[in-house]
Amino acid sequence: MFLNCCRKLPHIKFKIAGTGPLESICRGIPNVEFVGFKKGEELNELISRALFSVYPSIWYENCPLSILESESLGTPVIASKMGGISELIENNETGILIEDINEDYL
Repeated sequence: MFLNCCRKLPHIKFKIAGTGPLESICRGIPNVEFVGFKKGEELNELISRALFSVYPSIWYENCPLSILESESLGTPVIASKMGGISELIENNETGILIEDINEDYL
């Protein structure tokens, strides 16, 4: 879903950090750069320089650290309204809450 959004927004450069079994599908999209696992100052620099971060969770999570990291660095978060996520983001102030991360919101 998120990668379909990236394909439909070729004028926006997306950077994806992390590793996992779906890593291979992140490659090959012209406006998506896969930067791999980041931590510490390197991760903070990546987040603080971003216009926004995206948290496309499909799980009911209580308190995702990724959202707290983005907010602590002043980077707005676009996230789905799942679990405790909606309690961490003030809609239209510290980020945007949507029902589901998909291309219907473009």
